[in-house]
Amino acid sequence: MNNSIQTLPVDQLVGQTLSSCRVERLLGLGRLSAVFLAQQLVQKRPVAITAFIIPDKFSIQARERFISRFMKESAALVVLKHSHILPVYEYGEQYGYPYLVTPYVTTGSLADILKQQGRCTPAYTLEILEKIAAALDYAHSKGVVHGTLKPSNILLNDERVVQVAGYGLVRLLAMSGIERNDQPY
Repeated sequence: MNNSIQTLPVDQLVGQTLSSCRVERLLGLGRLSAVFLAQQLVQKRPVAITAFIIPDKFSIQARERFISRFMKESAALVVLKHSHILPVYEYGEQYGYPYLVTPYVTTGSLADILKQQGRCTPAYTLEILEKIAAALDYAHSKGVVHGTLKPSNILLNDERVVQVAGYGLVRLLAMSGIERNDQPY
């Protein structure tokens, strides 16, 4: 493991092994992160790996502070065990990329439903909000704040199971204490 520099271009993580996972393909690439489909080798299940892209402009000290914060915040995410929270199976840093491993979700989100239907019935809205509130209440009791709750972070499957995703990203990606600039990453 190398904490000081990203040793591979992010798209070259395909075919590599990160912890217990073999990276199969890139699903999406943004400014802050890349999401991959991977196979958890021991459990033999598909997972999603979110690898965070540390800006090139970061000094070695800023990289170390970022990775230290990432590890601390990720440790809090792994212990969240609630039926309405998308679990984080594991986390780490390899090839210079801090990463989170979560279930690979192929069903849609509340954002997808709103795009298709335009709106939800009051009864369905209440049903979803109760599950979201239970997830948030549980996470808050563990000291974890979501910070970026939005329809695309509310995952829904065919059995109407609601899971909140994206916990902790505001804290993970905050620049405060990493660099002199206090703007969000």
